[in-house]
Amino acid sequence: MPTAPELALDAAVFDNNLIALCDAALNGAADLLRDAALPSDARLVQARDGRATVVWTDGAGRTRWLGGTTMPDIRADGLLERFDAGMGNVALIGMGQGSLVRALLDRLSPVQAVIVVSESAADAALVLRVHDFADAIRAGRLLLFVGQSAWEDLSAYLLDHDGYLAPERLLNWPWFTPSDVSQATERLSRLSAALARFRADQRQALLHAHRSSLQPSAALPLRDHPAATDSRRPVRLAVYCPHGDGIAATCARSLARAATTLDPEASAALSDHPSRRHPIVAARSLAGLRPDWIVVVDAPREALPATTWAEARVAVWLTDSALVCEESIRRLSPRDRLIVPDEAGRQAALRLGVPADGVRRVPPGGDPQAVVTATPPFVNLDAAVAGLRFASQQAVWEAAKRIARTRVGVWRDEAAEELLQAAMRDTGVRFDIAEVRDGLLQRIRRVLGPGVERNTYLEIWNEALAAATAQPAEAARAIGRPAIFFPSGGRLERELLNAAAAGFILFVRNHPRQASTDGWASFLDPAGHVTVFSSPAELKRHRESYLFDPQAFIAKARAAQQHVAASESWQRRLAAALDD
Repeated sequence: MPTAPELALDAAVFDNNLIALCDAALNGAADLLRDAALPSDARLVQARDGRATVVWTDGAGRTRWLGGTTMPDIRADGLLERFDAGMGNVALIGMGQGSLVRALLDRLSPVQAVIVVSESAADAALVLRVHDFADAIRAGRLLLFVGQSAWEDLSAYLLDHDGYLAPERLLNWPWFTPSDVSQATERLSRLSAALARFRADQRQALLHAHRSSLQPSAALPLRDHPAATDSRRPVRLAVYCPHGDGIAATCARSLARAATTLDPEASAALSDHPSRRHPIVAARSLAGLRPDWIVVVDAPREALPATTWAEARVAVWLTDSALVCEESIRRLSPRDRLIVPDEAGRQAALRLGVPADGVRRVPPGGDPQAVVTATPPFVNLDAAVAGLRFASQQAVWEAAKRIARTRVGVWRDEAAEELLQAAMRDTGVRFDIAEVRDGLLQRIRRVLGPGVERNTYLEIWNEALAAATAQPAEAARAIGRPAIFFPSGGRLERELLNAAAAGFILFVRNHPRQASTDGWASFLDPAGHVTVFSSPAELKRHRESYLFDPQAFIAKARAAQQHVAASESWQRRLAAALDD
């Protein structure tokens, strides 16, 4: 067997990938890749599009490029441009040069996996010397099966790891013949059918074993938990969420962490990982449990698996990404409860006939473990992105942007009409069709006005961060945790509380409705917890103060962190939602 050549960058990257494969229980693939016979003259070069790749000479003296392309990134972009990945997992037959795998991972959601079947271990081994996929492999987002038994290994893996979904889509390579496509499609169809039969049998076995005869015993009030002197057991909790990502999944993770502080034996049936996407995982997680309460996030009661204990009370917990509607309250019993994030949601529930004691307004809490985006992205204000195709619309849009830049700090949604009229006067354009004018007005109100404001502030903000890199080490560490927020309509946003819980230094855009019932100032002190700005000039002044003396800002951050932990945590939110 030829000795694998020493390629630049191969040792650390390749070893890291192999270790990750073993960590992901893909040891068979790791062994085959480690022993793969590589071309003796394989060498690392730069492709025509700048991407590192591998070339070698075949037996006929012809130069071969890894993946058959001299422009791997450009080809990957072209293939993805025409590909609808859907919401499930994606299959690839072979890794190509690896750029397409990378591009797919970047495009798919965190709960979608790329499943690669490569009968050529040598080609895959070369790819893993160029691309470091270790993080994706460990996260369960890249499954790799190599060698002559790759298809059988894939089938066995999916049977053993029953939370993975069978590949929903197949991404074909340009060189695939109709026969290649047909063969791969047929194999995937057989795999999906076999997996479906196996999971159906598993579900029936779970249902057969499921018993619901136990009755709930007396439980402690959640606000009094734990009770050191009371012999009664604490309330038993479970959290269920069928959504893999988005606000619902984020909220469910926070609720699951909070539940364990109230009930150390709390269970979570979440779908926020590629290995937990199939409903059988949630069914197994809830089977045999006897919880007093099951929190169902952004789904109706009837979405619960059939293995759920029938006597459990259900709290349908709606986030601000869900609507209060008939489906939300379907099959809620008088013992169940609807949880909504704001007063508008509570009023909507009452109009649908939910009794007053059956619905509770519970705003989001602060989770110090949640991911926080300290600096939000700039808003793309291109007219085409806004859906404006006609030259007259685009001209008015550009004029409105210019005018809006002169009014940063005084923007209000109500000013959209005035801004539109000013832009039309500036361009001499008029819209005789009401629908066209109204559509443009709505875009100015919802996108352009707030977007110009945000982008202007972000330019100032980024200047502050750039200046901070030149500060002494102590100041740089303090300045390394600032975060800026633009609460829409002044409403409380979960990420603002998460940042406060994690100890970020908070800079928040002022809004006239921020002190309302659902406003952020009802939960954080504008003076003692955050630094509020109302104009570009004010943000610049705060920036200078911040760079000069960060300690005062750090003190506010600590006060906010302590306040959220004591009064605005998810643990308190959950206790308030479920207490009788």
